Amino acid sequence: MEREDEGYLYGKNKLSDRVWQVEKTFFKPMLRGRDVQRYAPLHTDNYVFFPYQVQNKKAAVVPLKTFEDNYPYTFQYIMEQEAIFKARESGKAAKMPHWYEYIYPKNLVKFEQPKLSSMEICTTHPNVTLNEGNFYHATTVYSWVKKENISASYEYLLAIANSAVMWWFLKNTGDTLQGDARRFKSNYLNPFPIPLAVSVQYQEAIAHLVKYVIYLTDTAHPQVHPSIGNGAVAQYLRQVIDGCVFELYFGEEMKAKRIDILPFVATEIKPYDGQPQTILQVYQQWQQPDSQVRNRLKLMAIESPHTIAHILNV
Repeated sequence: MEREDEGYLYGKNKLSDRVWQVEKTFFKPMLRGRDVQRYAPLHTDNYVFFPYQVQNKKAAVVPLKTFEDNYPYTFQYIMEQEAIFKARESGKAAKMPHWYEYIYPKNLVKFEQPKLSSMEICTTHPNVTLNEGNFYHATTVYSWVKKENISASYEYLLAIANSAVMWWFLKNTGDTLQGDARRFKSNYLNPFPIPLAVSVQYQEAIAHLVKYVIYLTDTAHPQVHPSIGNGAVAQYLRQVIDGCVFELYFGEEMKAKRIDILPFVATEIKPYDGQPQTILQVYQQWQQPDSQVRNRLKLMAIESPHTIAHILNV
């Protein structure tokens, strides 16, 4: 996609250098693996033709007559590439009643809802982010949708998905790929336990931290600290998030060794309000020499060499 305005998209497809004009309605933003980064907002210039209308959790193909009557530019796009559409799968598409629809439609109704999305293959850490837009994707991106009975927020779950604990688990249970990478897929992730019997106060504290980091990772936002870049502030807060997630799994050990931080984080965190000053105040508080969050975070690997240090050194 080269540009968009007033309900139209303008761009090329993979088949020619022609710039097409089409109505936005039946073209969906399409993520590639590299579009998904840890805690980062999602952006893409790629769109996919989606000739379906989704209603009541069912997808129905849009008749060609509807395109002709109401979406003339999209109709032109379809008809001028009729031979290409019909040639798919060695001519199998030509035998279908709607030869421009997907040959193997899957999960068509699942994309337009909040979810977590991950780069499918990660090399040094998880790359998972919050996907609140109507972004579509193929197999180079993996998405997680909560079951209806799960009350935990996506931000809370995102902290766990991006954690050092998650990466340690995948490094020890998943197949090793080129470059020592790991794959985010259901069969690798399903055995991973998610702590849900966690107080609302602790879940909300972690969720606010995640919102801080999402804000800081968005390059469109102003610098929150007068002399430190947002990336450095986000890196420190990711360490705090990791410390909190460690406590979800190893809370008894951490409390016994006085390296638990969730009680302090939950007390001192300020609710996310989209204001950089709020993030700055919390960050500066946790930089003070007498901060329990700061000091206990520094001691975690030292006091827990066989658990936390082991996970961090994987």
